[in-house]
Amino acid sequence: MSARFVPVSWTPAKLVYDAVLVAAVLLYLGLYIWVAPALADPRMALDGPTLMMRAYGSCAFLLLTLALAIGPLARLDPRFLPLLYNRRHLGVLTCLVALAHAEAVLGWYFAFSDTPPLVAVLSSEPAGLRLPGVAFIPFGVAALLILLLLAATSHDFWLAFLGPPLWKALHMLIYVAYGCVVLHLGFGALQAAGSPVLGLVALGSVGLLATLHLLAARREAAADAAVAPAWR
Repeated sequence: MSARFVPVSWTPAKLVYDAVLVAAVLLYLGLYIWVAPALADPRMALDGPTLMMRAYGSCAFLLLTLALAIGPLARLDPRFLPLLYNRRHLGVLTCLVALAHAEAVLGWYFAFSDTPPLVAVLSSEPAGLRLPGVAFIPFGVAALLILLLLAATSHDFWLAFLGPPLWKALHMLIYVAYGCVVLHLGFGALQAAGSPVLGLVALGSVGLLATLHLLAARREAAADAAVAPAWR
């Protein structure tokens, strides 16, 4: 007998999961577009394309933080397990939002350049979003490429084809992507932020994620010590 794979094995739980995710993303984007102009530096009014660019980018960052937080949350409290079972759907949505951010960047900064957009984006840095000696765009490109790879291999077919050890090792690259996103944000948008809100959200997200992983590791270490034989 051979295994039969389908694009998505839809269940009522998955439909509800995806509907809530999409609704949350749309709500966030709407709130960001409404609130962000009021928090921006009045001397630097946000234009529409830049507003959408930042809305997509910040949404992708928060979704990626959530995706990485679900694992330790499920280990700390079984009530979070339903979020873990369909986490790959969250990962694919995160990739789509990150792609929308990239498309907004290319469409605004490089749409009318004589240089091909993909070449231009890697050979230039938008004015005002630059720390001397540090290019922030390559970090974002690296993160997006990793997200695309993980989204493309998220299906059960790739799990069976690559084998669980290799598939798991490949998808651990999500932490590399998160690090690249943090660097992309830190050396990019945070350098031109007119309000401390973005910095506080970024710092809080990273701090919360690190704390959850440390708490989960501590609990698992204590559980292992309680059941381990006392070797003499």
